[in-house]
Amino acid sequence: MEFYAGEVLLAEDNSVPYALEWWPNLPAGEHMLTARAYDNIGGYGVSEPVRIVLEEGSRPQMAIVAGNNQIGQSGQLLPVPMAVRVTTQSGLAVVGLPLNCLVTRGAGEIQGGAGQPSALANATDVNGGLSLSYTLSSDTIQKIAVRAGTIPPIASELTAYVSQGTLGGDSGALCPTQMLPPTPAATA
Repeated sequence: MEFYAGEVLLAEDNSVPYALEWWPNLPAGEHMLTARAYDNIGGYGVSEPVRIVLEEGSRPQMAIVAGNNQIGQSGQLLPVPMAVRVTTQSGLAVVGLPLNCLVTRGAGEIQGGAGQPSALANATDVNGGLSLSYTLSSDTIQKIAVRAGTIPPIASELTAYVSQGTLGGDSGALCPTQMLPPTPAATA
C-alpha cells in the first residue's frame, strides 16, 4: 500500500492493517490524499481522494532548547541533557511526533538507545519536546542529528565537545581542545 499527497509519495505499508501515521510538513492550503493498493500480479487500484486543508502556521519546526555546545569529560554524561522542541509555526506543541536521534560524528552513546547506543527513536512529549542524555567518547567534537518523521523532514544538529584538560587557575573551567604540553622548566 502506498500513500500519496498529490503526486508525492508519503509512505508505504506492507502489513495489514494498512495505515499511515503522518505529520504534514506541506504548505498551507488544500491537499488531496490517496492510497494505492497493489495485487499479487502487479495491478493496482487508487482510493477516492481525501481532501485536507492545512492552515497557515501549521507546519512543524524544530528548535534546540537545551544542552547544545557543551563541554564535558570523555566517558562521562554531559552535565545538561540535550533537548529539542517541535512546534507549529504558530507556536503550538507538536505532540507524539516520532524523532530519530543518531550520532553522526564521534563514538559517544545516547542513553536509552535500545540496544544501539548511537541511535534513539522516540516521540515528542506533551510539550513537543524530546531530551536525551549523552555519554561523551574521546573524540574532540561530537554531533548528534535529530530528525523528525515529517514529509519533507525537519532536522537539527546538536554538538558536544570533549575537554582535554582545564584552562588553569582556580576556575577549573574545562578546555574543549587539546592542551599544549607543559613548558619545560629552565635548567640552571
